[in-house]
Amino acid sequence: KIYLTSIAVFGVSLIETLMSSNILDELSGQRAQRNRVSLGVGAGNVVSGLIGGMGGSASTGMTILANLSNANTRLSSFVASVFFVLIVYAAPVLVNHIPLATIAGVMFYVAIKLFRWRSIVQLVAALLPLRARETLHLDCKVSRSDIFTMLVVMAISLVFDFAIAVLVGVVMAVFIFVWDSSNRIVIEKEVIEEEGTVTYNISGPIFFATAQGFIDIFETEDFEGDPEEVVIMLEGANVYDWSGMKALKTVHDRLADLGKVVALASISPSSRQLMEKNATMWAGVSFLEVEEIDEEMTTGYSTVKPASTMGDSKTEYD
Repeated sequence: KIYLTSIAVFGVSLIETLMSSNILDELSGQRAQRNRVSLGVGAGNVVSGLIGGMGGSASTGMTILANLSNANTRLSSFVASVFFVLIVYAAPVLVNHIPLATIAGVMFYVAIKLFRWRSIVQLVAALLPLRARETLHLDCKVSRSDIFTMLVVMAISLVFDFAIAVLVGVVMAVFIFVWDSSNRIVIEKEVIEEEGTVTYNISGPIFFATAQGFIDIFETEDFEGDPEEVVIMLEGANVYDWSGMKALKTVHDRLADLGKVVALASISPSSRQLMEKNATMWAGVSFLEVEEIDEEMTTGYSTVKPASTMGDSKTEYD
């Protein structure tokens, strides 16, 4: 049980520290060294645990309050820690005499400064239909999925705890991204009858969520009447995982089985780097380089040839 609790504390501590850094970046116009900040918080928690103390993290409220008080240097956090120790160990009786209303007033002030009031307008705009937004001149709409995620995370934070809320929010964001990306594959077909060539310009992410839909677009009966030479242009596409590579290879083999001469072209550096790690899959597949495509467009020469194969490529990527 202690391991699960420690992991939850670690996640909440790291997330709140990074959130505080992001907010401070916006308020101060400077960029914090997040790796150093996270390392410092982790080291402090380790030392605190060794001497029987309680772990902690950066405080968003205290960060905003310090910024509003023009305490923008590293000295401010050091002074705050020193005074906190002095108050706890040297003046606990005096602290007990501070009215709770005073502390609540400070927290309300911090909450008011922290809250982005424009987000309420964005929330309303996201819930209204287009005609209502045009009537009210609301041009600040954000995605309804983002608003839904925000409300769910806020509700879970109030009912359960922040760690569970963050975990649920991340999972929801991943599923929403996958769902949106699955509808972003766009294929444009360009046929040049006199040259006997057809080009498929593909745009969008090719990965596990879009792989089957990408394959389904290339139905066998729809391409039997196409010219013999086929170029699959991947200039606007990116292959992200094994499923994406498998889908691209399946489409290539499907066209090749129809007797077409197929070549892949304009592969992005990141996609090529991924594909080169599994060069065996691409054995016998023809690839056209950018220079060869430009030459064909200039001279009118369009014969697809095995310009290079994935295993023969000498291109290096950092």
